[in-house]
Amino acid sequence: IHETTIPDLKELFRRRAQWAIAASGLMAIVVFLLSRHEASDIRQGLSQHWSGGVVLSMALLGMLASVVGLWTNRYHLARASAMGYVTAIVWGWGLSQYPYLIKPDLTIHNSAAPTSTLELLLFALVAGTIVVFPSLLYLFGVFKKIQV
Repeated sequence: IHETTIPDLKELFRRRAQWAIAASGLMAIVVFLLSRHEASDIRQGLSQHWSGGVVLSMALLGMLASVVGLWTNRYHLARASAMGYVTAIVWGWGLSQYPYLIKPDLTIHNSAAPTSTLELLLFALVAGTIVVFPSLLYLFGVFKKIQV
């Protein structure tokens, strides 16, 4: 929204974002209500752990901050809080199934790779980050006119 200078286009996308937030909130309520019978393990996992309340609070605060950001034309706030909102939902899903990856047999602990493999993976991730991150900064500098 904040990348265009055309006022009508900004308003159009602001309204679309508001409708998207309303739709995602409605879908969250519907999914929660349906989870009683269709995904009882996930609902039970969220209600048994302290994490469920924290994740729900973070998601609601993120959604509220997105609404406020769009309402007051603070698009950076809306974008950042939308990312937080989605992150809270993904974390909630993961924490609701903890420690299982696939019930009842596959847990996080019994499916982990050997330590030597995990150490090599960490090394590869760090090396990849060292290569990719400067390239991304240069790419954004070229296309977004950001001073690098």
